[in-house]
Amino acid sequence: DMKNDLEEFAIKQDWENFDAAIVCILSHGGENNSIYGTGNFKEKLEFPELLEPFSRQPNLHGKPKIFIVQACRGEKYDNKAASGDKIEFSPIKKLFSSIYGKLRGALPSGASKADSKYESQVADVLVLWATGRGFVAWRHPLFGSYFIQKLTSAIKDTNNRREHMADIMEHIIYEIKKEFQPGPPDDDHPGQCPQAFTTLDRKLYLF
Repeated sequence: DMKNDLEEFAIKQDWENFDAAIVCILSHGGENNSIYGTGNFKEKLEFPELLEPFSRQPNLHGKPKIFIVQACRGEKYDNKAASGDKIEFSPIKKLFSSIYGKLRGALPSGASKADSKYESQVADVLVLWATGRGFVAWRHPLFGSYFIQKLTSAIKDTNNRREHMADIMEHIIYEIKKEFQPGPPDDDHPGQCPQAFTTLDRKLYLF
């Protein structure tokens, strides 16, 4: 299953000789950032389970861990012109709920002192979502995922060689939003806006 495949990939790679880890998942998804197997909706991968195998690898500490996810994050259509729904943004703590649960007893007190040897279990992560939380991620019937199309095109564009990933993601968001038109929330008026989450503490360049 997906969890075992991720565990195997994280364990078997010689991360000492790599500058980063990149995981790309194209599948079905649902509420609370869950990812489902393509042929089995009973197989579900929770968001913290996506990160944990890589956070445990000592040779990945201090190196970027990039997760690209093409999957729905709910059933709503992202069309502001027609939707009166209130959008709720979840705190970072909720995204990493299973990890934070293990760390509650280790949170710093007022008397604690900084330690240069400290290493966070959730640091150096960049997650690129195809769509916002709670919304559908769309695919073209002939060409596939809008998000993956724009992402690969932007990465391959030689004009972006001096751009870091945050700037490239801004360009992708702009380009995808141009693909959709305002209107009532139905199949004729869908919408999509990719979303990024990061705990990187420096700019990330791919070249």
